[in-house]
Amino acid sequence: MVRVRICTVMIIISVTMLGITDADVMYVPAPVDVIEQMLEIADVGEDDLVYDLGCGDARIAIAAVTQRGARAVGIDNDRNRIRLAINEAEYLGIKEKIQFVQGDLFGYPVTEATVVMIYLDRELNQRLRYKLLKELRPGSKVVSHEYCMEDWRADMIKQVRNSKVYMWIIPANISGLWRLYDEEQGEKMLHMQVVQRFQDLEIEATSAKGEAIQLKGSSLQGASMRIMLQGTDKQYYLYRAKFDGEKMVGEVVAEDGTMRRWYGERDEGTRGRIFYPASGI
Repeated sequence: MVRVRICTVMIIISVTMLGITDADVMYVPAPVDVIEQMLEIADVGEDDLVYDLGCGDARIAIAAVTQRGARAVGIDNDRNRIRLAINEAEYLGIKEKIQFVQGDLFGYPVTEATVVMIYLDRELNQRLRYKLLKELRPGSKVVSHEYCMEDWRADMIKQVRNSKVYMWIIPANISGLWRLYDEEQGEKMLHMQVVQRFQDLEIEATSAKGEAIQLKGSSLQGASMRIMLQGTDKQYYLYRAKFDGEKMVGEVVAEDGTMRRWYGERDEGTRGRIFYPASGI
């Protein structure tokens, strides 16, 4: 922790020596305690690849490597900031675990990232939503300092002094018409029509006989779904599932404690959109 604080001071001194003004830098660095909470809220670890979009002096990406053992990629369109970040990584001896790219954060693919860190502004966050939802794999995390994503509800929010840290988990697209089957016997259990807006679900379920089944609750986190239904027998049933492409596999636990394995198949052509109507996501 002490070394990171010292390095931050060194970067500021280097900027002054290079003759780069605040107007040239055009960014506001994130405070150390906020960075720590950004890494904490995403539970960044050694298996993660962290992308820092608009990285500036890359203090978030560098902290992901030095404090959490992750690998990192910093992207910024400013050549001087990228040069400073490279020098800092070399000084810390972490250049093998971190990469820097000078370029447009909208043009650089983020498909390999498990965590994306951003400290931008409200407008850029709005513009980034399409890219993040399209390119990131379900279960990947997006963390933003200070700025939300408007109607894309954050999965977690932390208050850090006068700032907020937001986190979103990229949801799988499970929209469409699903048919659920008992794994052991192969018999049809129910039909499920899913309408999805980001991670929020609207579900209409019917039994194999066409009887309406009441939805009591639902949640989607990455590719993992949980729904609570009340059957025609008035029992409550908790369905848990993992989503993979056009299929789901999971288990259902009845109120009386009995459990069955099941799988679900989505009808071809019923996959909907979870974002803007024109996005195709």
